[in-house]
Amino acid sequence: MSVNDSVIDRYIAIWNETDPEKRRDLVGWAFTEDAIYQDPIIACDGHASLAQMAAAAQTQFPGAQIALASERDAHHDWVRFRWKLTMPGETESLVDGTDLGRIGEDGRFELMIGFLDKVPAALVS
Repeated sequence: MSVNDSVIDRYIAIWNETDPEKRRDLVGWAFTEDAIYQDPIIACDGHASLAQMAAAAQTQFPGAQIALASERDAHHDWVRFRWKLTMPGETESLVDGTDLGRIGEDGRFELMIGFLDKVPAALVS
């Protein structure tokens, strides 16, 4: 499998989209209806909870932007990439992570597992 850039780009865009309707559309384009997301802080499944998760992150980190921080890597139906969350006006990231996603037959994520590589202690306590 080649790296599916568009589904990864849509995934990143979900985290940055502030308009709830546009964010829901991005979730639908990036994830299957029964998709599962898990990281050390949250676990959710389905489009509604995925959109709510991104909205909650925006509330917790107002104005933050998430961007890719690595090349995209893929084999079989899995992709891997690193990302960073940066607050407005800052040059150093506040949170860094690595995500592993399994892409279904329709080209959308059916499973996303997130690892937090750099995280403020206040988030995990």
